[in-house]
Amino acid sequence: WRGAALAAALLCASAGSQAALFEDDEARRAILDLRQRVEAMRQQTDQRLADENGQLRRSLLDLQSQIEQMRGELARMTGQNEQLTRTLSEMQSRQTTIDDKLKQNEPSKVSIDGREFNADPK
Repeated sequence: WRGAALAAALLCASAGSQAALFEDDEARRAILDLRQRVEAMRQQTDQRLADENGQLRRSLLDLQSQIEQMRGELARMTGQNEQLTRTLSEMQSRQTTIDDKLKQNEPSKVSIDGREFNADPK
C-alpha cells in the first residue's frame, strides 16, 4: 500500500514538473515582454522629458532676454526722469527770477501828502 502511494506521488510529481516547465517558459516570456514594454515606456518618457526640458530652456532664455531689455528700458527712463526733474527745477528757478523782476517793474501804490496813487517805477 505504501509502494502504491509512493508510485502515485512520483507520477504526480513528474507530471507537475513538466507542467511547471511550460509555465516557467510562459512566465519568462511574459517577464521579458513586460521588461521590453517598461523599457519602451521609459525611453518615451525620457524623450518627452528631454523635449520639455529643451522647450523650458528656450523659454527661460527668452524671458532672460526680455528681462534684460526691460532693465535697459528702466535705466533709460530713470535717466530721462532725472533729466526732466532737473529741467523742471531750473524752469521753476527761472520763473521765480522772472516773477521777481516783473514785480520790480509793476506799478505800486504810493502815498504822498495823504494822497495815494499808482506810481510807475520807470
